[in-house]
Amino acid sequence: MIRRYKTNLTPKECRARIRENVDLITVGFYEKFLGWTLLNLFLISYRSGRIRFRDPIFNKIIGTIRRKNGVTYVCFMKFRGLTDPLSLLLVFLGSYFITWIETEGQLQAMQVAGLSLLCCLFVGLLTFVFTSLLIEGQEGEERLVDFIEGLLELERL
Repeated sequence: MIRRYKTNLTPKECRARIRENVDLITVGFYEKFLGWTLLNLFLISYRSGRIRFRDPIFNKIIGTIRRKNGVTYVCFMKFRGLTDPLSLLLVFLGSYFITWIETEGQLQAMQVAGLSLLCCLFVGLLTFVFTSLLIEGQEGEERLVDFIEGLLELERL
């Protein structure tokens, strides 16, 4: 579901606030918001800082910032698990090349693509279920939405 907001900030100020308060790349296990902004698009993910190897939890927001009739609008969509388009594309490409290299070209391209799609389905479903059902995933989603609403001073439409 797409959430729509308006703000008193300009798109340039919104992008600047995102760049200042969100890390592009970090190392370490501590609570953080990771993301980037490019033109009018932004992606922000939340990491709780807990070391989790058995329960993959991912919360992300992908959104746009636009100005119309002197008012700045921010729209974003929440994603649970690795279900956002960018993550699915990266999982597909990674599994495609790994499968292609491991089979040494014995499979046809369509067979490798089919296996890669199954991998995307499995990874997306697994991470979606863990993020949706575990308390840490639900809390992370709330923290992420509260963070972006406070950062950009958003008012719900």
